[in-house]
Amino acid sequence: ISKPIEEIKQGAERFASGQFQPALAETGSMEIRSLAATLNSMAKDIHSRMETISMQRSEQEAMFSSMKEGVLAVNKQEKIIRINPAAKHFFHISDTQVEKRKVFEIIRHPEVLTFIQNAVKSTEHTVQEISVLNKSTHILKLTADPLHDLNGKIIGSLIMINEVMRRFISGYSGV
Repeated sequence: ISKPIEEIKQGAERFASGQFQPALAETGSMEIRSLAATLNSMAKDIHSRMETISMQRSEQEAMFSSMKEGVLAVNKQEKIIRINPAAKHFFHISDTQVEKRKVFEIIRHPEVLTFIQNAVKSTEHTVQEISVLNKSTHILKLTADPLHDLNGKIIGSLIMINEVMRRFISGYSGV
């Protein structure tokens, strides 16, 4: 009795760690075979769901990365939850690891930081146009909405960034 139970225990531990193959042997008493079959079925279902979630996550990441609009999600502590490549481009952020860092560590534009700080405190839709000066003058339209978790609780702010206008500056010496 103990050998099949030990094999099922080891198999369940493998399944728990994400290793779904090989399947458990469905041998032994009727109860042991039924338990092994149930665990195999559960492992197959979990593996299928994990593959679906992974595929959906990849599709979402592809859409998020392909957007021309900048997207910045910030939590209540003003830490970056997510930022897409377009937002990094608008603010000349080259650092690849910006998630979980405070916005003031990454974004160096005072008006943008003030907008984000106010957006995080607000429960309303907020819009503002801001001039950002670097090698050119960018007029950015920032739109913020509360960011909700699955239970509807506000956990931060979702900020969309659109370039309204860009004007190149002749003789720009850099800031």
